[in-house]
Amino acid sequence: MQSSWSISYFGGYSGIMLKKLERVGRFVAQEVEMERLLINDEKIEHASFIISHEAESWPSLVMDVLSMARRLMPEWSIILGQDSMRGSIGSILSAYQAGYKLPASGLRSIQWEATADQKYTRLQWLSGSPDRW
Repeated sequence: MQSSWSISYFGGYSGIMLKKLERVGRFVAQEVEMERLLINDEKIEHASFIISHEAESWPSLVMDVLSMARRLMPEWSIILGQDSMRGSIGSILSAYQAGYKLPASGLRSIQWEATADQKYTRLQWLSGSPDRW
């Protein structure tokens, strides 16, 4: 089974950021899609990717995703439904100020989603927009 993840971070560190997260979270990012944005004169990169899990059932996928998320950050906002689950850290800066060790510098936000039906819509911010760099 799979889960869908999305991260944003400052600057152009695509490969380095993903490698750091893969090492800390003990996963391999697959089907990576990246966007580069210019917001308020800041260069921000956004990456979405799929992670394959060994889980063969919905309950074991839930446990696997929660375990992986916990390795990356100790606290998440989580919405758990009957057949879907979403998690996010909206402000990495506030997590840092609260004393949490960040898995990689420059990280801005992380979102993830897991569904029992395995159908995911990839998040894209400004595809085709002139604000891309």
